[in-house]
Amino acid sequence: MANTPYAFVLSDFPGGVLEYPDRLAVEIRASSITVAFDHIDTAGSDVLIWFKATLSAPEEATLDAVVAAHVDTPVSGPPTEVTVANGPRTREDGVLYAIPKPSSFGLVMCDRDMRVNTCMVTTASSVEDWKINTQTNKEVDWNELVLVGVYKDVSGTMTLCDDQADADVNGILSAWDYTARAGGVQILYELRDGMLYVDKRLPAGEEWAHRAYAVVAPAIPAAYGGSIAVFDGYLAENPDNMIAALSPQSTVLDPAVPPGGAGSVVRLYIVHPAGSKLSHVLRLVTYRAPGTF
Repeated sequence: MANTPYAFVLSDFPGGVLEYPDRLAVEIRASSITVAFDHIDTAGSDVLIWFKATLSAPEEATLDAVVAAHVDTPVSGPPTEVTVANGPRTREDGVLYAIPKPSSFGLVMCDRDMRVNTCMVTTASSVEDWKINTQTNKEVDWNELVLVGVYKDVSGTMTLCDDQADADVNGILSAWDYTARAGGVQILYELRDGMLYVDKRLPAGEEWAHRAYAVVAPAIPAAYGGSIAVFDGYLAENPDNMIAALSPQSTVLDPAVPPGGAGSVVRLYIVHPAGSKLSHVLRLVTYRAPGTF
């Protein structure tokens, strides 16, 4: 089936501006349109948005709404396929929310260590995430690592434990989310390395019963690429009690791609025997803007 263009002019866009077609492409992919997006052509004030097939009437209306609500800001990551009159054409690599690259100009390294306590049902009891306030010389909370929950298996379905007493008996999976924040708001940052330092108190005979999984952007639908595995491993069967994923490059984690902040989340899952309470250290080597520490 032939590709189908849909014509717009700059005046159709807020402020009459379309400087970042990549952002428009992200917005189209995040919409309810099911026909595959192909590319965008721009020439003067004319804009052609191409799809791999004809849109239905409701999808055309959705496209009009996307254009009318377009937020013309840069996207961190490779450009989608965009043709500019008398200019080059480039293609996307298929990953919209995270791409390997060196740390961006202006970002500085921030090496984060965070303690996680398994099978504890509140963030206060399951997370230790401190930094030093240089104005007061006191330890304060980063508030960047939060508990997702402690889960039990109910007839084959993973279900949140009702309370601490329930977790003490039935909790077999603990999960946490990390995202960089400034002033309580999620911010763009880059992730290079991830490590998990394993509690040395892990009991003999449970070497294969404790497992860890870390993924980026766990809430991204499969249609947009899904999550990205960072590491997985058996906690007791790694040298020096450490699981490590080390990279010479960093990955951009942008809360704006897709909208809602899901693109900047790193989730850590730890599978453990029921009620097991151990303390591990999650280390993330990140890059972020000065002033966001």
